[in-house]
Amino acid sequence: MAISGELICLWYSPSIIDVKFSLLFLKFDTRIGDILVRTHKLIIAISFVAVILHLGKAVFFSSMFGVRSST
Repeated sequence: MAISGELICLWYSPSIIDVKFSLLFLKFDTRIGDILVRTHKLIIAISFVAVILHLGKAVFFSSMFGVRSST
């Protein structure tokens, strides 16, 4: 996603240096950039916990062991 964002910015900017500075400005020097970074980190953490809980449920109920019966 970061690469596609840089490519989109490069389409509208004259040089790669301008793209890097504009993306760094949005990420670190604006309030919305800070909100986006924090939201992204929160979503990653929630997704990680959901995957771990799902794997724990599969191990707890032994659903990944044994043969499934056809219905």
